[in-house]
Amino acid sequence: MGFVAGLLYFVGFLFYIIAAICAFGTLVGFATNDENDGSGIKLGLLALVAGIAFGVGGYFIREYADSLKRCSNFTESLANSDREKVIWRFKSLSDNDKNEYIEDVFDRFYGHGFKGEYDFISDFGEENITFVKDVKETLNKKIEEMYNDAESVNTQESWLAFSAKVAGQFFLDYANDKLKNREFAKWNTDDSAWNRVLVMDSLAMSYEYLSRFDHGVHEENARKIILDHVYDSYSNTKPPFKITSNYSGTTTMYVRNSANADLNFHYSGTFATGEIRVMGHGSNSVTVPNGYYRISVTSHQTRARADNSLETLNGGAKYFDYNVKREM
Repeated sequence: MGFVAGLLYFVGFLFYIIAAICAFGTLVGFATNDENDGSGIKLGLLALVAGIAFGVGGYFIREYADSLKRCSNFTESLANSDREKVIWRFKSLSDNDKNEYIEDVFDRFYGHGFKGEYDFISDFGEENITFVKDVKETLNKKIEEMYNDAESVNTQESWLAFSAKVAGQFFLDYANDKLKNREFAKWNTDDSAWNRVLVMDSLAMSYEYLSRFDHGVHEENARKIILDHVYDSYSNTKPPFKITSNYSGTTTMYVRNSANADLNFHYSGTFATGEIRVMGHGSNSVTVPNGYYRISVTSHQTRARADNSLETLNGGAKYFDYNVKREM
């Protein structure tokens, strides 16, 4: 398949060359037209049509070659039982190829049973193909049975056992709407919602709690759970220090631009993402919830980019002063 793809790339390239020659022929035909019989225009139009045909043909030939190449890479990873490469290369396949290979992927790396189906949907749940939908439906029935068992006992231990098998984020992403509605019917008050957070995977459900109870009674605790997890999840370079108080506070970032050119101040962190524009020799500010933030600065006018920095914002004010220089 790799050889065929290479041959098609070459053929597509030849088609592009012919299309370029035809384009040149079009110009020559129009330039040398005989007004008596219009032969030049006829030749130019013929070359134009042929050029378009060869150009379009070359495009589709090379697209098909790309498809074959992606399929070849995928089958190679599948043959080598390289699960990680299979997962990310699968995304580049055509819908027809996905339908053709998905059952083989399932049988080779996952298989039937709750754990296999759970892992399979974790990796392929976003794929809108029939086989994935069927596995998702089967898995949902098993999750509902487990949910019913936990609900029938209805103790902290039974719910913790359920969440140990079905992660909160997985439940939010893939449980059917009927089951999620049953769960969130238990969130009718601030305190009852927080009790569900503590037994239904506190990390994922803390985000859910914050989205449903803005400035709720347990906001501080919810943000602490999230911030502790985010800090611990940094593997090599961690933020300057860990937040240990004022979890639900805010920090105002003041940005000063000492350069002539305007700049964009980008921030991406635990609870907020965005950017502000700072005019040349001007200043601006933005207030964000406390957390860990990646900061970067760009200036399109100078084609310059300042170094990224990782900041801990734990209240009060944070000052930034930039003098972005033009890249050489």
